[in-house]
Amino acid sequence: MKIPFLISLIFIPLQLVIGQSSFSFNDYQLFLQENENITTQQLLETHNSGEFSANIYSGWNNALYHDSIEIKLNLTEGEKSLIESLLI
Repeated sequence: MKIPFLISLIFIPLQLVIGQSSFSFNDYQLFLQENENITTQQLLETHNSGEFSANIYSGWNNALYHDSIEIKLNLTEGEKSLIESLLI
């Protein structure tokens, strides 16, 4: 039990020091100054957000943990079909 604790005492500070070594506060300030007055159009040209569908049908059987929910709540077939109809 003491060994994992001692290992974490060694590696967590090491990750804190090494993890952000490439970040430059001066570069970040410069980036903010360069993009201070950027328009929406310029932002979209630089970083296209893509097109998104207004509605996405996933289905109850594709939902994460649907099987666990069915078991825990002991859902009937009627309840499952009602859930399915609400997702359309």
